[in-house]
Amino acid sequence: MAAAPTPTLVLLQEWGVGHLMSMLESCKRLLLCGRRAFSITLLVMRPPTAQATSQVEEHVRREAASGLDIRFHRLPAVDPPADAAVVEDFIARYIQLHAPHVRDAVAGMSCPVAALVLDLFAAPMVDVARGLGVPS
Repeated sequence: MAAAPTPTLVLLQEWGVGHLMSMLESCKRLLLCGRRAFSITLLVMRPPTAQATSQVEEHVRREAASGLDIRFHRLPAVDPPADAAVVEDFIARYIQLHAPHVRDAVAGMSCPVAALVLDLFAAPMVDVARGLGVPS
């Protein structure tokens, strides 16, 4: 009889390199603690600028080559909101535009999803997780 697939923790952070690096360090600690209760899938939002996209892709390439069992799922690009008055509004709206892509990515996982782990800016995705019946 085949063993049940290992559940995955799906992580989502705001696109900034600092947020990505923090989430990646959390992933590494989980994977290196010795217990293999979970696999890790990191959802990657395409940043709204070419420079930020280049920085994020550089980190993703480096970490993908590290040999750790971290899968990267790049979400489709969205058009940034053009009428956001302040940076906080821009970030919130840009992340919210990714909700359908996050829903599709999580729903389409080939293994059970143990939880959707969010950083502070991705908190609106709690509703996506709730709709899928996934803890967040």
